[in-house]
Amino acid sequence: MDTALFILSLTLNVLFVGVIITFWLQRVRIFHRIIHQIDNQAAMAFFDAYPIGPGDVVFLGDSITAGGHWTEMFPNVPVKNRGVSGDRTADVLRRLWQIADGRPAKAFLLIGTNDIGLGTPRDEILRNYEAILDQLQEQTPTTCVYVQSILPREAKLFDEVVDLNKAIAEMARTRGLTYVDLFLPFVGDDNSIQEALSYDGLHLSGQGYQLWQLLLEPYVCP
Repeated sequence: MDTALFILSLTLNVLFVGVIITFWLQRVRIFHRIIHQIDNQAAMAFFDAYPIGPGDVVFLGDSITAGGHWTEMFPNVPVKNRGVSGDRTADVLRRLWQIADGRPAKAFLLIGTNDIGLGTPRDEILRNYEAILDQLQEQTPTTCVYVQSILPREAKLFDEVVDLNKAIAEMARTRGLTYVDLFLPFVGDDNSIQEALSYDGLHLSGQGYQLWQLLLEPYVCP
């Protein structure tokens, strides 16, 4: 096989592999959207039936928040779990009215890791985040909003998470909101989430929730 034919064959193989990868990524995104839509519909129906009220402490976010048994973690606090599996910043923004209408006493926000995992552009993530914080302050000004950092993930995403957390921390500071750093207590020496605190490198183990509870307790139960 001459050099030109070899290069042509190699190029075609690379293009074929690229098409296959693109195809499967699209399938994964479609599957994610379908599952998320089902989860979202179920969650919204439940939230409508059990609305937030003044005095409630709301935990707002994605599956990491949804997985927390907050009534057991804070048994003497009127908590409401508003975590939805698969949610991104845009999803929280769309359903924010349910939180704002209830005028809760406190709201703990943790969102953004699914944006990272699904490749949402940085600028879009930050625009959505700014809109969430602005709307909360405008629509329910008596609510104390606590901005939690994005948790660490696999080591290859370390720099991206750190960069977003810096921007999120600055948003909180300029708005006079409390920023709660979860990243440093959860990150390991290898720049990924500590193995004992997660069962899959993303979602939290029981020990992970215990640490989270410990970090939030001064703000939930001052």
